[in-house]
Amino acid sequence: MHAFSRSSLRMFGLLTSIYRTAISFCEAGSRLLEDFAAARPRDNTFLEPKDFSDLRNSAFVGIPEWDAFADHVQACARCGEV
Repeated sequence: MHAFSRSSLRMFGLLTSIYRTAISFCEAGSRLLEDFAAARPRDNTFLEPKDFSDLRNSAFVGIPEWDAFADHVQACARCGEV
């Protein structure tokens, strides 16, 4: 279990609220999104809803935690269910 700072918790809240409006994700996908939020607590200023509709055409591509999240979401049968 991660020890999250307040800023990373705020970012995770923002990420999940934006992401859940478009698509759902499984437990593993959620954990990977938490990893991204914990590693990049200040990146929420760059986050846009389009980053969740096209995970590869994103300002976050190249960030290892985001890439792991994107790879999982694209391969997972449970992620992406509406």
